[in-house]
Amino acid sequence: MKIVDLRDTKRVADRELSVQEKEIRALAAAYKRTFSTKDGQRVLEDLKEVFHMFESTFRGTTDGIAYSEGQRTVVLYILDKIKTEEEER
Repeated sequence: MKIVDLRDTKRVADRELSVQEKEIRALAAAYKRTFSTKDGQRVLEDLKEVFHMFESTFRGTTDGIAYSEGQRTVVLYILDKIKTEEEER
């Protein structure tokens, strides 16, 4: 029977978490770089308009509402990634 040192397990878990955190930060930074350019801002403004960022997503049916909210959620995700990167600076 092998005895496992819990401290080693914690160190491995901490290292894995650190790698995941770095990947999350790197992705957020990539979103920020992408959407901070002039073209990126133009695209983001278009996405906000096309995907119902500032209007009701009511479309008469539950399927229509769900579809519109799904589109809107993509824009919210992008905005959240940009905000996360700014907050971590």
